Amino acid sequence: MSGPRGAGKTTLLNESAGKNDFQLRIRVPAAYHPYDLVYSAFVTLCEQFIRREGFEVPQLTRLSGFVRTGQRMRRAFRSLRRRLFFGIPAAALIVLGTAATAKAWWDEHNAGVRSRAGTAGHWVAQHAGDIWHGRSVGAGLSVTVAGLLIWRLRKSPRWRRRLLRGPAAVARVTAYCLMPGAFLSVLFDPDFRRHVGALPDAAAPGQAKVLLIVLLLVLCVVALVRGDKTSSSMKERGWKAAGFLLACSAAVVIWRSTTFQALLLDSENPARLACFVAGMLLFYIGRWRTKREEPELVIKCRDHLFQLRTTQSTSATFNMGVAGPGVLGSAHASSLASVPLNFPQLVEDLRARLGDVANHVHRQRGRTIVCIDELDRLGTEQQALHFLSEVKAILGVPQVHYLISVAEDVGAAFVRRGLPDRDATDSSLDDILHVQPGDVTQSLAIMAKRASDLPEPYVLLAHALSGGVPRDLIRYGRRTLEMHEDISSARQAPAVELTEISGRLIVEELYDTLAGFRTLLSKLHWTHENAAWLSTYRVVMDHLRHARAGTTSELMEALEYLAASGAVPPTGSPTEPPEAARQLITEASAYTYYALTLLQIFQPDDFEDRRRTASAAPAGQFQFLAEARLELTVSPHSARPLIDAARGAWHLRALSGTLLPVRVPPART
Repeated sequence: MSGPRGAGKTTLLNESAGKNDFQLRIRVPAAYHPYDLVYSAFVTLCEQFIRREGFEVPQLTRLSGFVRTGQRMRRAFRSLRRRLFFGIPAAALIVLGTAATAKAWWDEHNAGVRSRAGTAGHWVAQHAGDIWHGRSVGAGLSVTVAGLLIWRLRKSPRWRRRLLRGPAAVARVTAYCLMPGAFLSVLFDPDFRRHVGALPDAAAPGQAKVLLIVLLLVLCVVALVRGDKTSSSMKERGWKAAGFLLACSAAVVIWRSTTFQALLLDSENPARLACFVAGMLLFYIGRWRTKREEPELVIKCRDHLFQLRTTQSTSATFNMGVAGPGVLGSAHASSLASVPLNFPQLVEDLRARLGDVANHVHRQRGRTIVCIDELDRLGTEQQALHFLSEVKAILGVPQVHYLISVAEDVGAAFVRRGLPDRDATDSSLDDILHVQPGDVTQSLAIMAKRASDLPEPYVLLAHALSGGVPRDLIRYGRRTLEMHEDISSARQAPAVELTEISGRLIVEELYDTLAGFRTLLSKLHWTHENAAWLSTYRVVMDHLRHARAGTTSELMEALEYLAASGAVPPTGSPTEPPEAARQLITEASAYTYYALTLLQIFQPDDFEDRRRTASAAPAGQFQFLAEARLELTVSPHSARPLIDAARGAWHLRALSGTLLPVRVPPART
């Protein structure tokens, strides 16, 4: 992906992976070494794949195995102690409350269950005897085939997981039947239906109690919900206390009602509560998960982490001797130490493991994407191409997609492929996706998501200043909101005019830009005759500094002088700037010309009327202004005709060297 900085290449890389995809991101540092980069990518690959498969990345600490085991045992003991402290009293109370119901069920269904179990056992024993004595040939063939299939499934991880999860699934299904069944059984209880049917026929005080109970319960729920949504801890505790009091009030009203007492003290309610408790117990049992066996690929990644991040050594000693009047013996010692991988072996191991991961992800209907970002920060085009030449050995792994973020000059080198000038892009890249700056419609859509309360004229101003580059567009939009907030708070008034904010934003940006140009010019050699150029920049910056609250006629005259000075051809006079400074002066002049144009477009109050008039011509649209801003990054000479065309569409006078003011007016103090 090729494009200017801030065009959104990193955002596209981040959003390239789908739900089932495996993405490996590699950030290229400004100063890098190929070995370190491949080493870091290998470690990141192993760690991310282990986490993706749901296993824990090994912590390569210096603690001994006994210390780590002791720490795990202490954590387990503290957890068990907390569970037992609450679990033993809870279990005792539950057993005490449900013992009578369980005993009644046992006395009622004991004989029937034993009879059915005996019948089933007799049936199994009879058929097993028939198969053993050869009286059932078909059944014998069936159980033989079943045995072969079971042996065949020993290598299937999927079936092993299913067999291990089978009891948990049965427990969950049973829980789903018991818990709702405990409440649905009241619909088939004649006594319960009789008590419920008597509620509408109750006297007025009884109906009032029913309405009061419903109201208290509704208010209790509302209080608890409000307590969860509030951000203040004091308010949360207050709402929850109110909900608790309402619930207690409802319980008191229910207990003092004879009808509700009859409903609560129904003879079948203990059995229903026992079913519900049993269902909850089975539900928690069904949530237990056995520790999954580590796949072979996870084991390999774990071994690679130990190999890459630790230095392993092994020592062995063998002693042999004979005791007696004389001592005869020998001793042998051997030691093994791991050797760091060299660069070719590291590349081969990375390619092999990356291919295994890609095949595994492909079987899960996913893609493996390797994103190499920030390649445009290496500095020059030659450094970026040199990087591609060194790391292209890790490219080209089957079923692996590589997305590389490069600068515009590297993308231009790829476009020249097939011509006599061949470079690393010919053999490293398959295609280039050019990420261009956005147009006006895209800028409006971006700012609608980032700052929906920013009016359209301010978005157009940010679009013209940024040239449609998303990063700069968001920065100018954020700065506009900050200025609006500062001005509104200073004046204690929410309404701020477009002319004031636009003037402040453009003047502030132009001041920072000219300060940067003046710093670059100060590094060159100047004489007494041509030092007036530096003084001109200082005077113009003084104008900008004192005119941040609004534009003045002196500021506009100074900007016109600086904007037109870059169009003056050299004359050979001693007052001319140094040869090395001409390009910087021309660039600063062209940018000042563009900023002056924006000031003159946004400053008058009749902006909307002039906008409708100027939009009739292509050069009067804000997309044309953004293109002129982008052209400034290419050449100031090619940008000036575009700025002149835009000024003509907005009925502004084009500036040239013949229209120079006599001098720069002094700045106001």
